[in-house]
Amino acid sequence: MMPHRAGFGLLATAAAAAAGWYFWQARDVPHFGFLLDDAIYFSSAKAWAQGDGHKIPGLPGEPWQTKYPFGYPWLLQWIWRAWPEFPANLALAAVVGAVLYAVQSAVTAQWNRWIAAAAAVNPVSLFYGASLMSETAGMCVLMAVFALSARFPAVAGAVAGLAVLIRSASLGLLVAGPVWYLFQRRWRDAARFTVSMLPAVLLWQWWSGARNPRDPSIQMSFYTDYSGYLAASFDPAGILGVVQSNLETALLSAGSLLWFDAGDSITVSYRKTMLALLAVYGIVRWTQREGLSLYTVFAAVYLAMLLPWNFSPNERFLLPLLPLLLRGIWECGEAVARAMLGLWRRAGVADRVVSGAVLGGMAAAGCFWAAGTAESLTGYFPSILAQQRERGRIQQNALDWARTRLPQDAIAVAYQESRFALFTGRHAIGMPLPPQLGYARKPDPVQAYFSQVKETARRHGARYLYMTPWDYELDLRDGERIAWSRRITEDPRWRLLHESAGIRIFELLP
Repeated sequence: MMPHRAGFGLLATAAAAAAGWYFWQARDVPHFGFLLDDAIYFSSAKAWAQGDGHKIPGLPGEPWQTKYPFGYPWLLQWIWRAWPEFPANLALAAVVGAVLYAVQSAVTAQWNRWIAAAAAVNPVSLFYGASLMSETAGMCVLMAVFALSARFPAVAGAVAGLAVLIRSASLGLLVAGPVWYLFQRRWRDAARFTVSMLPAVLLWQWWSGARNPRDPSIQMSFYTDYSGYLAASFDPAGILGVVQSNLETALLSAGSLLWFDAGDSITVSYRKTMLALLAVYGIVRWTQREGLSLYTVFAAVYLAMLLPWNFSPNERFLLPLLPLLLRGIWECGEAVARAMLGLWRRAGVADRVVSGAVLGGMAAAGCFWAAGTAESLTGYFPSILAQQRERGRIQQNALDWARTRLPQDAIAVAYQESRFALFTGRHAIGMPLPPQLGYARKPDPVQAYFSQVKETARRHGARYLYMTPWDYELDLRDGERIAWSRRITEDPRWRLLHESAGIRIFELLP
């Protein structure tokens, strides 16, 4: 017992030290706006703090925020109330993120403390935890639902409703919860869970539906309407291709969560796929032995939601399943280790050679995983922070120019529209790449879409364009981005107002 406790103590200490070190590296949140949604959340939090309610103050017309629920921005508003100066208050946001990450680890530990320690040093989880994204807060509440579900169905349902108000992806609990209770023939508990969860779900659906701006443009629907954006970009003829693409991406992303590697070589992709399949196999084994869990049912419902969805299920979207995936890998590893130890106890030399080779291979794989995780936490992700910190420094001159020289009522088209609005105090609208174009990856339709930047600007009353050299680097190939930039530069209707360090501000002439 004592060695077991000592081993966990060492692992927990190492995990806490690694997580703390990474949060210290990101204490100034240099990647603010890099993921786009974080700036939207923080912008809505500012509106809450100013008494304007759940709005997107950076967009033209300052519409109600009817896409993302109000739970997480409501929480972030207290940062603005305690420290209204931006961007200085990002330092306080980093502290809040670290606290939420610690809570996430503690809640996960109620389910399995060993897996919680392993999840705490996961590079992807740490990256999003040190951002102002809603994943960490949502995970705290989601794991609380799983911890409460067996004994307190009514309380678990109420917490599940809170989970939906923080991250709408938790809506799958409305199906998973009743199904799990009914599978156990706990009819009354299924009713208690559902009745407790429904008020929050219905409140959000009513509130967002009543305030939805119903803007038909695909740009505004991206910010304000999940279902409308899905309908605007949905192609029934291509749904099978979307499901197939999403399934392949989900397997690779699950494997990447378990053993992060930014590479995309055939060897790395094969390893990621095999890890994902082993995790699924382990989850099945664990379920057969321990019984069906609410977490497993939720995972199935959640994946069923992701596969036909018009966003590629990358590592971010699979983060809610990280502890379960780790549990599956643990199950596989434990089963193989026990089988090999049993084989070792046999007297035959051949048996011991085979078992020793397998156990040695497992130990080597564990060492390589630890080395890869350490490299990601000390090399790859800190390099992203350093890159974004430098880009923020480069942009500052242009943002200061926009804040002091553009009219107070100016509206601009900008890739990181909410970040631009927070730094300049001017409204902005983005041009997110429609999902069907991202799946098709055909250059002509993509260029045709971005050639409509003038029409998009006029539709939303924008007269200015804020352009950086790294716009759309997560969405477009280098050649596509260069072609778009050249088209703007060569168009006489866009007049260059300001340029510094490759950052350009244009005015759209009448």
